[in-house]
Amino acid sequence: MTTVAKPFAFNLNVSSNASLGSLIQFNTFMKLSMKGYSAYQISNGSFTGYFVTNGQVNLSSNGMQITVNNNGSMMLIAGFISNGGVKNLLEKYFGENEKENRFSYNNTTGQVSGKFVNFNYSTSNQIIYNMSGTFSGQTVPVFTHVNASGNSVLISKASMSSIPLNKVITVGSVFFYANESFIYVVHDTPSMQSAFALRNGTLNLTLASGLSASIFSTTSAKVSYSAYAIADNEDTQNSILLGVGGHINAQSQAVIITGQNFTGFLMVPGNASITISNGMISISTKDVAVIHFVSPPGLRSIGKLNSDIRNAIETGKISDQIVINATSAGPSSNLTIGFNGTVNADVSSQSQGKATVSLSSTNHRGTTIAVFVTKEFLGTSNTVYLKFDGSVINITGASSIFNITSTTNAYYAVINESSGVMILIHVPHFSNHTIEISSTPYSTSTSTPTPTNVPLNVEYFSIAAGVGIIAIVGVAALVMRRKK
Repeated sequence: MTTVAKPFAFNLNVSSNASLGSLIQFNTFMKLSMKGYSAYQISNGSFTGYFVTNGQVNLSSNGMQITVNNNGSMMLIAGFISNGGVKNLLEKYFGENEKENRFSYNNTTGQVSGKFVNFNYSTSNQIIYNMSGTFSGQTVPVFTHVNASGNSVLISKASMSSIPLNKVITVGSVFFYANESFIYVVHDTPSMQSAFALRNGTLNLTLASGLSASIFSTTSAKVSYSAYAIADNEDTQNSILLGVGGHINAQSQAVIITGQNFTGFLMVPGNASITISNGMISISTKDVAVIHFVSPPGLRSIGKLNSDIRNAIETGKISDQIVINATSAGPSSNLTIGFNGTVNADVSSQSQGKATVSLSSTNHRGTTIAVFVTKEFLGTSNTVYLKFDGSVINITGASSIFNITSTTNAYYAVINESSGVMILIHVPHFSNHTIEISSTPYSTSTSTPTPTNVPLNVEYFSIAAGVGIIAIVGVAALVMRRKK
């Protein structure tokens, strides 16, 4: 792969402590107070950096050699700024997570093909066509069109961002495209996790036939975004925004998308407005917004309880869903989806067939937590064992779990699904709690087992790191969260 340089900008003014970019772990500052700098972009398709100098530059005709001479009596200063490169970071990430699925991209037809997610991308008009998900061997069309437009600059070329513009990147399970106005990120995972960032613009998503959508509000923390942090590769909040840490956090409002054997959610910040008309969801903002899409495993097809669980999510009775996969997939394969901002939930430890979930909240009132354990987590077992704060808790029927009002006793219910087991847990109160889940009996407990009777024709489940997520390493917006 050939590395070449090309002119980027001339007669730049560099002021004292002006940030010219950020490295993967820290910011780079040019502590100067001079004028007349030149910048040259150095890239090879996988890496992007910038050579900045106040000297007289001679660039070879093939772009492979830069010669700098002193420009008069001024002290010669030259520096190199590297923001890491999105593709390099992704390649490193997926190199360490070899179990991830792999997207294939045909740059002639625009077809993007994965194990769980398929769509066509047009580079001429920047539209995603015919996005579908494949679950348990069944393909479900979700969006016929996804297109974004922005009227303000989200990523300025002059910012010396390492984000490649106007170029499709597919690394591992990630599809990535960015221009100056918006960003698309899609993951080939069972959750179909995707993210769309834009500034002063509109995101339109046209639903496939048979799907419908409605809006609901959430009791979430306030979220704000910085265009500077997106363009400048801020790393601090990557895991929150783009799923590297296995979280999708609730925002101020959400859209629920439902149809036969399908449930999905769009998490939308409060600075955006939502309209739904004739099968099209339009999300508009005059600021910077990042919209997340996810189809939670375990919530797609739950039979007669579907309306009860949907109502519980919309009314805030279910605060979070946690997906726990097999240990062999690694701890980063687990996913926590926040439906409101009242509870913090994490898989704090995991070993073969065992997991511990930690819960905390600043609110004292109780909630319901949904935990989906995959068939791969259960292994050869057909039984789930459960403890709450170290003690056995009572089991109840799934149809009655949302009617429990006890402030002292925890309860749980189970729903058997083809790809695993959904566990609904009534948490009676807060502050901090732990939930222990095991596919085998606890040696120190007389816990009554819960038969799961999981069918053998299960969906293959290998959730990508950070799941589905629109997880993109090294490209994030700065998130500031404040409880209402």
